[in-house]
Amino acid sequence: DEKLSASFEKKYSKYKDKIQPRITSLYSKVDLFPEKRELYVDSEMILQNKSNQTISEILVNYHDEIDFKDFKFSKEGKWTLEDKEMFFSIYKLEEPLKPGEECRLTFNSSYTKKGFPMMGFFNRVAENGTFVSLDTLLVSIGYDPGMEIKDPFRRKKYELPERPQDPAIDDKEAQKFSLFR
Repeated sequence: DEKLSASFEKKYSKYKDKIQPRITSLYSKVDLFPEKRELYVDSEMILQNKSNQTISEILVNYHDEIDFKDFKFSKEGKWTLEDKEMFFSIYKLEEPLKPGEECRLTFNSSYTKKGFPMMGFFNRVAENGTFVSLDTLLVSIGYDPGMEIKDPFRRKKYELPERPQDPAIDDKEAQKFSLFR
């Protein structure tokens, strides 16, 4: 939804440059039940601070079509923000994550059919074929620029500033934020 994207950017773009840990390892167990259009996922991520600064807060984004629960970090802390409308949360660590230090994040996610939707509908799990992408089943860490409106005319409609041009493919600084680095 375009309005949701504009609101997300207005509220949370202040976190755009906040240093975040990187996902260095991922394990997920996926149970599919296509005849019922359901799926259940148990995931474990290893997050590592690859920067030279400490990290005191971890920003967590999740997908709106999936139910996420049982978030557990291996480092003590507390949730200081849980925005269920924007699918965005902040976990404040009691002791910051030091450079090179790792922490574990485990969580469960699921999709179960709940009657007939008013509009749109999650058809990625079906008897005649299933396709569910990782970005749907997993959380992402850090501010998600993918939520931003890219079209300059629509940005103007919501009084959003111009977006900077996407970095060149060989931009070493931008590669630091790549999912696969």
